[in-house]
Amino acid sequence: MKFVSAVIGSTLAAAGLAKLLRVAAYEDLVQDLDWSDEERQAIGVSELVGGLLMLAGPTRRLGVGVVLAASGAALAVELRSDQTQLSTPRAGIMLATLLVGAAA
Repeated sequence: MKFVSAVIGSTLAAAGLAKLLRVAAYEDLVQDLDWSDEERQAIGVSELVGGLLMLAGPTRRLGVGVVLAASGAALAVELRSDQTQLSTPRAGIMLATLLVGAAA
C-alpha cells in the first residue's frame, strides 16, 4: 500500500501545485467553476500539503483528512455549479484517498 499511497499523494500534490502555478488546464477549470483566486489558492495549497503529508507513514492520515476536506469543498462547488462531469472524477479521488487512509 506504500506504493499506492505514494502515487496518490504525489498526484494530488502535483494537482495542487498546478493550481497554485496557474497551469492553463486548471485555469479553465477555475473559470468554469467561478472560483475566486483565494478559493483556487486554498484548494491548491490543501491538495499540495495533503498530498505531501500522504507520502510519509506518520502523517498519512493527516494528509488524508486535509485532502478529503479540500475535495469535499471542491465537490460541493462542482455540484452547485452544475459541473456534474467533474463530480465523478472528484468522487474517485475521494474514494482513493479514503482507501489510503483506511490502510494507514
